Amino acid sequence: MLDITVGSGGSVAVTKTASHKITVTDGSDTYVFWYIKADPKFRDFDKVKDLDLVKLIYAKASATPPVQFESVSVKPYNDYHLARIAPKEYTVEVLRQLP
Repeated sequence: MLDITVGSGGSVAVTKTASHKITVTDGSDTYVFWYIKADPKFRDFDKVKDLDLVKLIYAKASATPPVQFESVSVKPYNDYHLARIAPKEYTVEVLRQLP
């Protein structure tokens, strides 16, 4: 079972600021995803509404080999870039989003 923790954001990848830090723990493995909005008008991360996104990015990150960079879509018109920045640490940039 995945344990998902959401915290406030911080500076990531030199030029981008994350609005949320998403921590996913599965047993002894912990993954960190920095949620970045390409447009400030996009809604903030919501643990309930974005559960499908979390499941998808966790599956990509925990795959063998782990994804380095990939564009992913969740539901129609919700597009994201997932990029590895360190072992078990990723950015998730929202590119397009319906409310």
